Amino acid sequence: MKIKTCSTCKWSVAEPRFPSNLLCVNPEVNRKDPFFLGSGERAGSYCVDEREKIWPRGVCGLRGAKYEQGDAIATTKAEALAPKAKPATKRARA
Repeated sequence: MKIKTCSTCKWSVAEPRFPSNLLCVNPEVNRKDPFFLGSGERAGSYCVDEREKIWPRGVCGLRGAKYEQGDAIATTKAEALAPKAKPATKRARA
């Protein structure tokens, strides 16, 4: 089984004052969290708290069910939620 760490997940955002703490901004994980739904730029649940929850109470859980590979930790909630641009493809000449 591949180990899925929050530090490489595209939904992780570093907490502003404590960059070593990661926040999960995945909408599926936070769909019932009033702080995530009603807050401004930097909000989410602590990755540690979400990973220790057991299904069905926790959506991601210890196995990282909602993990998605990311390039680097996003610095803002908007950056994490923004759709990624698709790389340009070369067209074949006729």
